[in-house]
Amino acid sequence: MRTAERQPSPGQLAAGGLPSRLVWFVIISCAAAGAEESSSGIALKLSSETAPAGTTVQIKLSLTRPLSVASGRLTIDLDPVIFGEVTGVTAFSATGDVYGLASVSDRHVEIEIQSPSGTIGVLQGLPVAAITVRTLPDAAPGAKTTVAIAPGGSSWKDLQGNAYPVESIPGSVTVGEGLSVERVVPGGGVLPAGSVVRIEGAGFT
Repeated sequence: MRTAERQPSPGQLAAGGLPSRLVWFVIISCAAAGAEESSSGIALKLSSETAPAGTTVQIKLSLTRPLSVASGRLTIDLDPVIFGEVTGVTAFSATGDVYGLASVSDRHVEIEIQSPSGTIGVLQGLPVAAITVRTLPDAAPGAKTTVAIAPGGSSWKDLQGNAYPVESIPGSVTVGEGLSVERVVPGGGVLPAGSVVRIEGAGFT
């Protein structure tokens, strides 16, 4: 496991080892005890991306329709035939108040996020979270792998602590020619009009 020693910027999740993650999870579990299930279901969709071998790809997680989400948890295991190092995990909310923890062990990623205002997922077109991961330099051109949320590893709640019934829709990553975004600066938060956002990567000028 890798542990980040710096404070994350808004929307950028702290990476943590298992002990810290367990403490945080216990707090959330106690607060949510006795919560009822929300009558409205939530559908989580992973993006389908194409990226060259030896570059980075950003796998985005979105809702299929806008909903107010206050907290979420999911687990994803990435294919070792295609993927190398996970380099970043970012979360998003309409008000920029989202925070949380990402635990990364090799290609196993666990994400837990919260928004005090419940504005995760309320904006159409704005992802809930994104995982940035490198493709292996020797990944075969044309190779394709499915990216899916681990069964039973996803939990999403509204501001009242009611759990949404969850449906997940897998995405995919194909090794091939295309854009590769290495880094976006700043990586999250609310920016005023006219702000400059720098995008670093390959396949564009």
